[in-house]
Amino acid sequence: MLFRSAETCGDGLDNDCDGQVDENCVGDRVWLDRNGNGVQDAGEVGLGGATMILRTSSGAVVAVAVSAATGDYWFSGVPAGSYYVEVIPPFMYVLTVANAGGNDSLDSDFDDETYASSIFTTTGATFSTLDGGFYLNAGS
Repeated sequence: MLFRSAETCGDGLDNDCDGQVDENCVGDRVWLDRNGNGVQDAGEVGLGGATMILRTSSGAVVAVAVSAATGDYWFSGVPAGSYYVEVIPPFMYVLTVANAGGNDSLDSDFDDETYASSIFTTTGATFSTLDGGFYLNAGS
């Protein structure tokens, strides 16, 4: 009997041997945006402890994840549909500016007022990346 292993999100490998990499995965990385420019610059480290909430486009909670010390977070096995991700930052941190760079894989994807991503659609065979930059709020 042949068993397929589950897809491991974020490793860039075809873990379940179906010819697709990281399918049904949503997530990526949150980081400490030291200069506040909204872009992941060289040397900016991941930020652990951010609570990420995957919601349907109508707002129903699908899953909750907390970013690891490396800043990585993932939702796996996400079925086809329309979603957004809401973020609750660690204590004393606030979101940096969204969509600041020309490279979507390096800029922050969360609105700094609503603390949510834009609504996105996944086909169930796609990989969706959402990054978030945070800075320490010295006024807290």
